[in-house]
Amino acid sequence: MKVQAIILFFFAIAYCYASVSDMVSMIPDGPAGSRLAKAKTGLQTAGMIIGEARAMWSRNTAEDIVKTKQIPYHCTLAASYSNLTSEVIRAMDQELQIMIAGTNKLMKKMRDNNKDGNITFNEYVATMTQNQFVTSDDTEDVVRSSSKSFGQFRLATNSIDQEIVDAVALWFANDLIKDADILAATRIDIVDFANIVGLTGATVDSLESLIVKNDYAERSVVDVGVIRYPDADHPYFKLFRIQLFAYRKSNRVLFVQKDASGIRGLYQSKVFRPNPTILGKLRADVRERAMKAAQDMFAPESFF
Repeated sequence: MKVQAIILFFFAIAYCYASVSDMVSMIPDGPAGSRLAKAKTGLQTAGMIIGEARAMWSRNTAEDIVKTKQIPYHCTLAASYSNLTSEVIRAMDQELQIMIAGTNKLMKKMRDNNKDGNITFNEYVATMTQNQFVTSDDTEDVVRSSSKSFGQFRLATNSIDQEIVDAVALWFANDLIKDADILAATRIDIVDFANIVGLTGATVDSLESLIVKNDYAERSVVDVGVIRYPDADHPYFKLFRIQLFAYRKSNRVLFVQKDASGIRGLYQSKVFRPNPTILGKLRADVRERAMKAAQDMFAPESFF
């Protein structure tokens, strides 16, 4: 137990970008070895990203965050491991195990070659599309946009209206995402929707000066990309991105000006399944090594 605690502590220091206070706020995401898996994929988990955003909120007001121009809920790509463990992976179909190992290696190489971390979501999509171990299932592609309008006087207030928070949560789940698996993978809950609504209100207020010259202005408040790992119920990778924007628009009819504000969302996802053509040609020893690598992704490195 002590050895395991030391190992986890070492990786928390060596591979996590968040401060100690951020780490306390992080949300469990998948197996206990998720931080160890980060060392092998180069990716933080969705839970880590949401935890960091919450930590930022605990130290700042919405107005402060708007001034920094930062997007609290932001990551070009995070990992969601769901209920994966070494045992769960070991029980999977061999093709799935090899697909996981090959993708892990590809992600790690991509991150190592871009130490500054300046990799866009579209570049991740392009890399997965070129991944020889998977094939893109274009029939599962989703690109969806939706907007939720609110009266400016309700959003741009210091206190957050729970009715608005609940309405945004319902809109997010039922109109924008429409996928229970994705909702679970994002790790976003009602606490985060309250933060998002608060930031939307502060952002709408800050856009007032831009409306003088333009009829429409917006700013990003959420931009998160996630790669959802396969499991027994979902035997495929799902790569998705969620973007939310606070907007403010002005409609002029004759001499009357009417302002409106709200939140606009864009959701896109793509599914990648095992590529039987390539996987079926692998030598037995290569298959065994790949399967072992997948099974060990949540285990400490051997040099410990």
